[in-house]
Amino acid sequence: MNHFQRESACASLQLNSSVDAELEGYKWARDNVGQSGAAIYRLYDKVDAPELYLKQGKGSVADDITDEMARLIWLKEHIPLPRVKHFSRTDDEALLLTTAIPGKTAFQMLEEYPDASHDIVDALAAFLLRLHAIPVNSCPFNSNHQFRLSLAQARMKNNLVDTEDFDDERSGWSVEQVWEKMHTLMPFSSVPVVTHGDFSPSLQNRLLQQYGLPQPDEKKIQFHLMLDEFF
Repeated sequence: MNHFQRESACASLQLNSSVDAELEGYKWARDNVGQSGAAIYRLYDKVDAPELYLKQGKGSVADDITDEMARLIWLKEHIPLPRVKHFSRTDDEALLLTTAIPGKTAFQMLEEYPDASHDIVDALAAFLLRLHAIPVNSCPFNSNHQFRLSLAQARMKNNLVDTEDFDDERSGWSVEQVWEKMHTLMPFSSVPVVTHGDFSPSLQNRLLQQYGLPQPDEKKIQFHLMLDEFF
């Protein structure tokens, strides 16, 4: 999927008086591939103005956007990040406007430069090591196993788990089967780190080797793959 297939041109949104004037003159394009549930727009081609991203969502997605804003503000002290230019929240909707970081995603780089795949994955491993080196006791957020399991259980009870989207290894399984099998893999030792949920390159063995885990704990991997089925 090329850059133009990943997004499509669209009309600008009317947001509110505090930001509409600043956004005047931008071209807008809507992201077609994101899976966050939010509407994501790239704002570009305004003379002498930086490229921006706008994320909009309602309901539980608004909560996710609010969480993202808080994490961006905290994490900027440790690594280069987009700058939050505007955030607003009502009872049911959130808007987050940020600057764009120059460059391309790892996915785009792997598509465009397949012969450089090892270099790209090595860069991802190096970044993960940098992220995980941030002192976890300075992180005010929690996403440990107990917290994630409670969210997964709530989604299961409210029939929000999409069984049609299960990985091939669990095709045809019920939600309850995944839940029960997942718990047979516990307990296991864990080392808390500052995490990021979007790392999934296809060259997994290379990534793990460069990270320093040539023989990862298979029980942990299977547990997290099953936990991911609930979201």
